Amino acid sequence: GSWTWSGVAANEALVKVENALLTLSGTTKLQNVWNTSGNGGGIYATGTNTVLTLEKATISSCEAVNGGGVYLEGGARFVANGSTSTDVRIVNNRAKNGGGIYVTGAVSTPHSLKLINIQGNSAENGGAVYATNEARIISESENHNIFSNTASKNGGAFYIEGSNTVVNLPLTSFQKNKAENGGAVYVSNSASFIAGTVQMKDNEATNDGGAIYADTKAKVTLKSGGNGYDNPETVNSGLLRNIAGRNGGGIYAADAETQITVGESSTVGIFYNEAGNMAGAMYLENGAVGMLTK
Repeated sequence: GSWTWSGVAANEALVKVENALLTLSGTTKLQNVWNTSGNGGGIYATGTNTVLTLEKATISSCEAVNGGGVYLEGGARFVANGSTSTDVRIVNNRAKNGGGIYVTGAVSTPHSLKLINIQGNSAENGGAVYATNEARIISESENHNIFSNTASKNGGAFYIEGSNTVVNLPLTSFQKNKAENGGAVYVSNSASFIAGTVQMKDNEATNDGGAIYADTKAKVTLKSGGNGYDNPETVNSGLLRNIAGRNGGGIYAADAETQITVGESSTVGIFYNEAGNMAGAMYLENGAVGMLTK
């Protein structure tokens, strides 16, 4: 069946899960919650025995300090398990950090994404997702859509930070996300971002890193450009038409221990990216290491 849960202004999430299992299916909608002083607008999940599974659910128009749509901590695990790209939707939520989803802390089994659509969320940092403090997000499928999210500071779509924090996605489309730095992805403080087939198009940073901004010992690996990577007229993957107001239309990397690897498995196309000052494709400074392997 179909369920719609709607809230009002409050100091708590619409749903709290603590050391329990919750699966949302059957076209469930959580919407319109304003948690003005706490974490998690739609769902707050905590505890090492907690597994939150979204199979057919939409979380929309919710607001919190951290994690406008979903907030996870204390070992709670998140599983997005859609059958189509429209089954699991995190849309139009707001927060200071992690407009759509905020994930903090180590988990025994990584958070899992399968066919998720994260759109139109906003935050200061991490318009779509904020991952920190040893969080691990591993995708088990392709064709995620992360688009039109905004951050007033860093990471229009993903903000990834902290030692042992890892986000690993096989094929995800980052489109039309916008931030001050890192239009699509911002990686910092020894965190790692790994993309199987890269698809970052039409993202924008008003300052640096139209698609990706990496610093402070961050590691970014872009494995493959997918089919048609070598034809700028037909390419549908790689880094395409991203814009930086200052430097690094495609990628900006700073810090001597920051490492960028492009083309680990096959060539990654970088076409038609623009920078207002320098380096439409890639800008490396302060001893950052870039490796173009294919």
